[in-house]
Amino acid sequence: MSGASRSRAGCESKGIDSCREVDDSKIVEDEMSRPWSNIMRGEAKVLLVPTTLAVLFATSAANAWIFPEHTEITTRAYKETVLTQATPAELGVLGAVIDALDLCGTTPSKCGSGCPTLAVLPSLAGDHSCSPAELLGMVQGYATPKGAWVKDVLAVADETEKNLASAGTDGDDREDVRRGMHIALQGADARYVERALLDFSHFQLARESGRLDDLVGYAHFAVGPARQANATAAYINYHVAAIRQIGRAHV
Repeated sequence: MSGASRSRAGCESKGIDSCREVDDSKIVEDEMSRPWSNIMRGEAKVLLVPTTLAVLFATSAANAWIFPEHTEITTRAYKETVLTQATPAELGVLGAVIDALDLCGTTPSKCGSGCPTLAVLPSLAGDHSCSPAELLGMVQGYATPKGAWVKDVLAVADETEKNLASAGTDGDDREDVRRGMHIALQGADARYVERALLDFSHFQLARESGRLDDLVGYAHFAVGPARQANATAAYINYHVAAIRQIGRAHV
């Protein structure tokens, strides 16, 4: 059984209809079997994917972004890009979206109101929901008894952000903060671990052979059609899909 089939079976056995696994190998299977130059026109564009992969695996110890870091990235993008480059019409559309979703503005309040904002959507989508429909229900129902756990998740994120600031650059202290956050989130979100284990795309595959610095070889290994779903395959899958769309837009 493929990784995708195992994941779907896992969702069905748990009664989680909104969690649907995407077979990571399908979108990239054809792309990985032919030169990158066939995906994008121009040498500079061809270098984008290998360079991205190199950055992804360049450090010996790397961690995924966690909730407050996702939120900070989105906040910076909004302040440094959207506010400086968006047209009035585009800002109007963004405002309409915020109103339609009943969000509490664009960026989190420093007082920690527990009300979802635009900047926390990537964080909530990443580890606390399985579909856009589920995310919508979360942000619109956070003030109800059934959705009150969303406030608890936001409170954990606020506390984690403060603890990371206190930890500074000390690697051991920051790792302790990250572990503490994951423990606290299990208490705030009853499906936190269950959701992460549905398709294993939160986790990397262990190398079976080859050199540690052979990034291309590991990429081919990770997206193999019989391979279990994994974080590297998901990363490559969606980035290749995005690059294909960019290429088509320039044709």
